[in-house]
Amino acid sequence: MDFGLAPAEAEYLESMQRFFDTWFPEKDGLPFGEGVSGHSPSGAYLDDEFHAWIQLEHHYNEQLSDAGFRGADWPVEYGGGGRSSLDQWLLMEEQCYRHLPNGDITIRSVSRALMQFGSDAQKRELLPLILRGEVLFSVAYTEPDAGSDLASLRTRAVRDGEDYLVTGQKIYTTFAQRATHIWLAVRTGTEESRHRGISVLIVPVDTPGVTIQNLPVQGGEKTNEVFFDGTRVPAANLVGNENEGWAAITAALAHERMQMHSDVTRLVEYLARWLRALPSDMEPGRQEWADRELASLAADLEVGRLLALQTVVLMDEGVTPISEAASAKIWLTELRLRLVSVALDLIAALGRDCTRDRDELARFEDAYLYAPVRRFAGGTNQVLRSVVAQRGLGLPRS
Repeated sequence: MDFGLAPAEAEYLESMQRFFDTWFPEKDGLPFGEGVSGHSPSGAYLDDEFHAWIQLEHHYNEQLSDAGFRGADWPVEYGGGGRSSLDQWLLMEEQCYRHLPNGDITIRSVSRALMQFGSDAQKRELLPLILRGEVLFSVAYTEPDAGSDLASLRTRAVRDGEDYLVTGQKIYTTFAQRATHIWLAVRTGTEESRHRGISVLIVPVDTPGVTIQNLPVQGGEKTNEVFFDGTRVPAANLVGNENEGWAAITAALAHERMQMHSDVTRLVEYLARWLRALPSDMEPGRQEWADRELASLAADLEVGRLLALQTVVLMDEGVTPISEAASAKIWLTELRLRLVSVALDLIAALGRDCTRDRDELARFEDAYLYAPVRRFAGGTNQVLRSVVAQRGLGLPRS
């Protein structure tokens, strides 16, 4: 079976690589931006300082748009390129490998739900701004008392004339500190209505009554708590119909499920490069151990690539890859943690305490601190294992 790219896809990938090599080249085998303030050396995250630098100094979104890459998989009628989900995945993989912003959730996910469920006025106002990178959404689903059970959320929106009054709290609201708008899941029905009583509101972050507080995360990442204290939101900002927001949420999640493996690829390459530079007089047993560990990681990485690719192919076939995307996410995040653990063991056992060894040790220590975050961000692996069991394998709830 051929798992390679079709000629048209390979040509598209080559055009991306030429673009990034021209405008965002690597230096000494390191990705663009390495060492820039706010950039993690492991590529684990890109925070505010890096985003500000790349937007102001390099006009990143404008360059992507001029090259025809931003919104490449959007429908043509909304200003996109009409390309496939696979093409979009290839772009995001290339960005991820180069430690560049790789398709924020606004253009990947929220925009697609907006196209399907938004009003004509919402689409006219927001979609062009999203395409230009002038509007950035943060998704506010998770709550302190609801956790991964989204259907039990309690943040409430009560209709008051031409507005909704919103009261409640969200947590782990990534990028809220630099977003322009919040894609907010609220309860408009009774608590017993579960997912049938949820609505989605579009809330500008500068709306009175919205408070955003930074919540530091292990490994240096930033997320947020967001509080709504009688926040008045125009009813015109309701996405779709009241109490029918679950459909818009699941539509957004369907396009959020693309999994990238190329940041893990970069870490495997770092480890392989370090091992190749070790002295040739290493004890045979230790050399075999290092070779075996690296081969195992490389094989598991290829499995992760194929699992991620499967989700994208299903999306292009019109199938929502629920269990498949969960499988890819579990595999790649668990692999990342195992990879950095193996790397630290190898460096500790085989390193000679030279500057190069200390640099690599710092790189993988950084990645080790952040790896556990990946296991719960975007859905905890424990919950996703239940999704695979029930939705993928048809097993009963326990």
